[in-house]
Amino acid sequence: MTVSRWICASLFALSASCGVAAPQHATKNYHQVTKVTDAFRRESATVLLRNANGQHLGSGVIVAAATRGFWVVSNRHVVGIKKLVCVVSIDRSSIPGMVITKHPMSQQKELDVALIWMPTTKEMTAQTAVVVENAPEANDLPLVVATGFPTPLRTSIEKPVYSERPGLLIPLLKTPLQDGIDLAYTADIQKGMSGGGLFLGIELIGINIAHSEPLWPGRWRDASGEEVNEQLNQKLDLVSLGISAQVISQAIKGAKTPTDAEIRRLKETECKNILSATKQANKLRIQTVDMQAYDL
Repeated sequence: MTVSRWICASLFALSASCGVAAPQHATKNYHQVTKVTDAFRRESATVLLRNANGQHLGSGVIVAAATRGFWVVSNRHVVGIKKLVCVVSIDRSSIPGMVITKHPMSQQKELDVALIWMPTTKEMTAQTAVVVENAPEANDLPLVVATGFPTPLRTSIEKPVYSERPGLLIPLLKTPLQDGIDLAYTADIQKGMSGGGLFLGIELIGINIAHSEPLWPGRWRDASGEEVNEQLNQKLDLVSLGISAQVISQAIKGAKTPTDAEIRRLKETECKNILSATKQANKLRIQTVDMQAYDL
């Protein structure tokens, strides 16, 4: 009898006839690990953007592999007219990146999108985001997570810190707005999180562009430049707004990677690393999460 019970318990996942339930603590631990690893994957793809002196510019997401490097996407209003930025990954490595402006001029004027080419390095721990193939249906109000690095209230070498803000994707926009805005959601993003990712689970569905309750309210405009009606304008001021992954993917298709000469100059650029102790602590945390994924 004891042997049969042992066999039954060992094979409960394969046979419903045993009538043995999985231990509650094992199921709970599985969901905890899944939650941790999902958050870790989002954080691994989200990057902090700084200038060469270490000043916080905003956020970005690693969205695709490129020739000898990666594509990072952010907002045009985050990088401004800069040609070079420093991309800080999850392990706090600071890598020089080139802002690419060679995609079609029509897109530069119409989209608040900045594409950054970052070279591949052996030390980098960051990962490319899993970009969704088909846009989720906003009518279903899916739970989404906005990521990024809010601007700190006080200057610190260890700040800003990575943040995640949950919210619902809502069907507020029937047609895109100016700058390519085509997503509306309730996640409470803040200044500094512009360019960060908007995720459905681990899949990237877009990037942040504007937070709710803007400091300088104005009139939102549609893609043709016409002002939206007053009722929609008031609603838009109460939600966060973003640009979909489909728009970003289309922009990348028209972009050109840097030339060999540009890559050589880029690699000569120095970016200040953020506190080596913090970098080591993050590597230890990464190893811990990897081990937890197998501790079910």
